[in-house]
Amino acid sequence: MVNNQQQSAVAQKANCVRCSYGINGALLRHQVDLETWAAHYTGSEPDSKQQALADKEFFASRERSPKPVVLGLDKADHAVRYALDAGLIDAGWIEGLAVKDPSPDLRKALQGVSLIIYAGGVSYLSSRAFARIIAAVGRSSNLWVASTVIGTPSYEEIATELTEHGLVTERLPGVVLR
Repeated sequence: MVNNQQQSAVAQKANCVRCSYGINGALLRHQVDLETWAAHYTGSEPDSKQQALADKEFFASRERSPKPVVLGLDKADHAVRYALDAGLIDAGWIEGLAVKDPSPDLRKALQGVSLIIYAGGVSYLSSRAFARIIAAVGRSSNLWVASTVIGTPSYEEIATELTEHGLVTERLPGVVLR
């Protein structure tokens, strides 16, 4: 939960890389913990369209104020569409920045982003993707990158790319996120 003193520390505009189904967007934009969220799914098995509508209703009553703008980016069309339908992200793009530059629309949207979030297997993302995102953001001062690296591939190539843009990678050795 974010209190009034912490409000200024909350990103005004975030880019969730490999946003999947909008989990990070949901946590940034809404006051909900994972236990309450899991309980929301207990006993329900609606189809995906019904689930998106049920989730939109569930999260609508839990919106943070102020609510940050969350941009979703993923290669999985169905995941981005669900996150949009459920209201967990404000806008979404289905693009693979590891192999090509962002579209003009995405490049424009990334301007002013203050937080880049990446949670997942680092093997799915390259340093080129981060370079393209940071170039589109247009500046690295006051930019934060929050990465939760899952899996065995090294994060070093990405950390080096971030360093080239003036960003510092800090590790939390021994920390287990739950």
